[in-house]
Amino acid sequence: MKKKKKWPGKLAAFLLVAAVGGYALYDYYRSSEKAKEEENRTRFLSQEIEDIQEIQITTREKPIILTKKNQSWKMTSPVQDYANSEAITSWFNQLKEEKVQNITPKEVKWEEYSLDEKANQVTFSLKSGEKIFFSVSWKPSFDEKYFIRKGDTLLMGDNSFKTSVNEKDPVSFRSLNALHTVGHPIELNYKGKERFSFTWSDYKWAFKKAAPFPLKASRLSSFWSDLNTFKALEIVGAATENNLKKYGLNKPETTIRLKFRNQSVEVRVSATKENTAFIHTSDRKYILECSKTQADKLILSEKILRDHTAPFKYKKTEVSLLELKGDTYSYTAKKNAQGEWVSVDNPEAKGKKINSKTINTLLNSIPQLKGEQYSSLPLWLPKLSVILKDNKGETQLSLKAGQPFKDSEKDMLWVQTNLSADKVAISKSALDKIFEKDPYKQTPVKKEEDKKTSPSDQSKKPVSHVTKPSADKDSKGKDSIFQYQKED
Repeated sequence: MKKKKKWPGKLAAFLLVAAVGGYALYDYYRSSEKAKEEENRTRFLSQEIEDIQEIQITTREKPIILTKKNQSWKMTSPVQDYANSEAITSWFNQLKEEKVQNITPKEVKWEEYSLDEKANQVTFSLKSGEKIFFSVSWKPSFDEKYFIRKGDTLLMGDNSFKTSVNEKDPVSFRSLNALHTVGHPIELNYKGKERFSFTWSDYKWAFKKAAPFPLKASRLSSFWSDLNTFKALEIVGAATENNLKKYGLNKPETTIRLKFRNQSVEVRVSATKENTAFIHTSDRKYILECSKTQADKLILSEKILRDHTAPFKYKKTEVSLLELKGDTYSYTAKKNAQGEWVSVDNPEAKGKKINSKTINTLLNSIPQLKGEQYSSLPLWLPKLSVILKDNKGETQLSLKAGQPFKDSEKDMLWVQTNLSADKVAISKSALDKIFEKDPYKQTPVKKEEDKKTSPSDQSKKPVSHVTKPSADKDSKGKDSIFQYQKED
């Protein structure tokens, strides 16, 4: 009689369950060990960056020495230069939060842990006069961790100690800022394609001498902010005579002189070549490289600094009388006690309400006009006049517009206001939009019989009490409410 073969499935299943169970037990044990190890790991440093007065990192290369004075960091080795305070603070905080484990045996042979004389050392000098030392092994353990000697204690830390200490590049601590001054300048002198001099007083910028044009002070504040926070791309070399000539800083494109209460600094910016420029400050021995985009932020011009809306800024709340005269469209309107605009000169509409919304739109839009060109020559043949007066009869704004002209295929107008010594060129379409609506026309309410009126009956309707003559067409074919004589 044949013996029945036993199916090995049960044995295989048993072995599989045993293997899974064994791995689960091993994983649990390993997790427990890791958790226990993590519990034994502590934060590496208890001090704060505010406690530190000096940092020294000694590696096989020349030591890095960073010294703090008046809350500002400077590098004294391997070169003397301004240091990057933010980079130092970030480096210290990262190092402080490193987790280390105490593995000190009863007897320590430091050379066995690569903590001999070749080990890299860091020294923190505190404000209190105390010094804190620690060394990092010059080679890692088998699992890529690093040994640390702190006093007579042997610690084990992660691989990050390699980059934060052993391979720390001094360049990463050097400042890329253009300025290292404290406070706000009280004087700013600019020399480029144009020249300007400004003073800072009572928290305001102003021209040092008589203002050549209305200054938009916020633009100058933005310029100072860009310069004060300017951060270059890299340090290219020492500011030797040869290097200054090499990088075009012996004859700079732009020179900015800043006067502070306790010091003065000169900033030189080279011309841009191949989207690159160079910058040097008088209080530094090194030259910085920056991009064209960065260098462009250090350019000033009348176009940038001028308040192009100044000729049109008036006190709207004071206005109670409006006089408008044009070739095809003229009226005078006054604001009554109820704040409504009424006609005062049109025989057919005298005393009648005018569309206040249209008038208010006009009054709100004028201050938004912007000058694009300026000239000291008188306005020739004005074709439009707008006068805004207050209830005392004093003129708040007087605006006159002359003949149109084309500039780079754009329709422009010269205008003159009582708020600007120069006449100003503005977009013709911008002015047309302000005056394109008839203020006598109220928004009509459609009646049912109007909807049923046939097109043939439209010509029989009564004409409005104000007739608006045909208008010129602007460059885009839209109606312009003012007719202009064409210049010969």
